[in-house]
Amino acid sequence: MSEKIMSGIMKAVNKNLERDIAKKLNSLCSKYYNSNKKLQEMISKENFADVIKRANVDFTNGNLNVSVDPKDDDIVAEENKKKFDEFCNEFFNQAVSEYFAIH
Repeated sequence: MSEKIMSGIMKAVNKNLERDIAKKLNSLCSKYYNSNKKLQEMISKENFADVIKRANVDFTNGNLNVSVDPKDDDIVAEENKKKFDEFCNEFFNQAVSEYFAIH
């Protein structure tokens, strides 16, 4: 196959992977939230779900990156930002691990 065709295939695969992981994040969001009392003290279930819906999922050059949209930096109080980031990263890692364990 030509390089152009292979490049097109890889872009399609990457977009499908990004979409599927975003779906996985959304499907596991409530379960993670309900099991985390400290997270519940920081943010409402609805706001957490919105943050997860807006999360950036990017698969480029063989690297998968999942992160909170910078627009959501002020969703929690300043003193909770570091811990909130830790919770989000933990959730992202769990969801992505579960996604790849199934596929």
